[in-house]
Amino acid sequence: MSGGGSEKLRPQLEERAARTARWLASVDPGLTVTQRWLENHSRIDLPPAPGADVAYRMMFDAGAYTLFATPVADPEVGIFWHQTFEQMGAPSVEEAEPDFREFVLDVLTHESRIVQRRGMLFHSFACELHRDDEWQRVGGQILVLRTSPRVPPIEGREKHYASAPVVQSAG
Repeated sequence: MSGGGSEKLRPQLEERAARTARWLASVDPGLTVTQRWLENHSRIDLPPAPGADVAYRMMFDAGAYTLFATPVADPEVGIFWHQTFEQMGAPSVEEAEPDFREFVLDVLTHESRIVQRRGMLFHSFACELHRDDEWQRVGGQILVLRTSPRVPPIEGREKHYASAPVVQSAG
């Protein structure tokens, strides 16, 4: 969406982010988040867990809610893991909010890792949560051509970016 159209939506997008920030504060009163407006979307940056390799962000744009992971060592990396929630065919994207919140809470209350794998043509990124004594993939897998200049370089075929739980209580 162009800048002019997104400026008209700015109050709604900022309210979505503010509502999510209030919800996060009710889940974990000690969690400090940063809310900001960037060109055509509102974003919440969550602090990384102590010693984490990955941090999480939430983006709110005209058509979706998105949870992003970013490497702590390079938070502005161009391509990494994300999971988008949109309500296809629904009258309002807000209908995706309950599913988005449930997913976010699941990720933030568990030990997590983003797994980057290097294949012949693509890098893949997947999110895994440690629950029930095993690693379980959640959300989708992101595929990116190996020739993309903004993919984090890795040695070998696989790299894990780990995080302890970000949210310390779920209630």
